[in-house]
Amino acid sequence: MSQHPPRTPAQRQPLSTILKWVGGITAVLSLVFAVTQLWDRVFGFTSQRKQVAELLATGRLQQDARDFAAAWTSDSQASLLAGDDAAVRRAQEDVAMAWLEESHLREGETFTGLANRLTPTLQRGLLDASGTRKADLLAHLGWAEFLRSRDGVAGREPDTLYRRALAVDSQNVYAHAMLGHWLVWRRGRLGEAQTHFATALAQDRAHVYVRGMQLAALANSREDAAGDELIRVANQMRVRGEPVDDRTRKAISNVYHFRTSGNAASLQRLLTAVPAADHLATFRWLYDGEDSDSLYHRYWLGLLQEAAGERSDALQTMRSLDQIPSLSYVLRAGVSAALKRLSSTR
Repeated sequence: MSQHPPRTPAQRQPLSTILKWVGGITAVLSLVFAVTQLWDRVFGFTSQRKQVAELLATGRLQQDARDFAAAWTSDSQASLLAGDDAAVRRAQEDVAMAWLEESHLREGETFTGLANRLTPTLQRGLLDASGTRKADLLAHLGWAEFLRSRDGVAGREPDTLYRRALAVDSQNVYAHAMLGHWLVWRRGRLGEAQTHFATALAQDRAHVYVRGMQLAALANSREDAAGDELIRVANQMRVRGEPVDDRTRKAISNVYHFRTSGNAASLQRLLTAVPAADHLATFRWLYDGEDSDSLYHRYWLGLLQEAAGERSDALQTMRSLDQIPSLSYVLRAGVSAALKRLSSTR
């Protein structure tokens, strides 16, 4: 039996070298793999953050365009990518509050459905919020309760949450505006509501929203005092250069219309809601240039001209109405009485 002679160190050298090369190559490959993984993680994270930022920016644009459903979807997609991210949570809360403020329903929607969809986001926000932000969230949760009540769904009284918000931030514009609206809605004391609206309007925040809430509350009331206040608010808006929309013009027009048919004392209270010259200026600001030539508008123009001392113009206005054969009984009686007053010498 033959035997191979033992290998000399020189003969074992190639195998040792090969093993070293293999080890070195393995180490290099491991390093490349690790670097690749790290790169993928860093690049993937950066790409993800970019997507989140783009979705949030898109949501803000959609919210500004009042497309709240689209903004909600964009922010929800950002949340799926970012997880429990503070900026994403805040964006979702902002959309929820703005959507509740608008609360215009699409076909098939209900106030309750909208409120139920959005309130969990606001409730989650309360866990970390403080100060003004917490008060904003509480106030909007109260507004959600008000919207549910519009559907006849029993729940917490909205003013409970409004007052909780004021306990956190005594000057909170949303809590004051919403509480003022609630007091008028429930036929509460108008004086208290006026105080809340005045406090909210004095803040340098959400002025257009607060004014809209005030106008809506007064327009929805059938109380004479609310109608008088609506004229005072319109006068204030004219003086401050605030814009007025057609909905407000229509609401004020209804006040004049219904008050014409009321008793003399009620008519006189509206006529003197603000000083005569201011009332006439506000009336013209509201209705000059209107396409419709409302007979009630012309009648009130004559009354306001008379009250402001413009007797000649008032007489001309009333005479033009007196020439209209189809004038209603109520207006005919009012025009006749005005002509008698204006034609008398003093």
